[in-house]
Amino acid sequence: MILFYTYHGKFNTDYIDGPKLAISHDELVIELLEAILNDKGDMIDYFIHKMDFGRKSEPEDTLYENGREINISTAENLYDYLTSKL
Repeated sequence: MILFYTYHGKFNTDYIDGPKLAISHDELVIELLEAILNDKGDMIDYFIHKMDFGRKSEPEDTLYENGREINISTAENLYDYLTSKL
């Protein structure tokens, strides 16, 4: 919750419609997801920016952990991997 309150003042009410989160603040959303899912390796940011939400998955984007391949080619795979670490 600290992260949310840190950025609370940065919201511009022109971009908020009722209880919806201001999606125009994409970096805030990424940071919130990283905090909630305990993403210490910036995998969410990598998936969104470098892999263009999985659309630009290249062989060099293959990630390994303890010699095991980590498949984050889709949002579902990324979510499953991150939640398995919680």
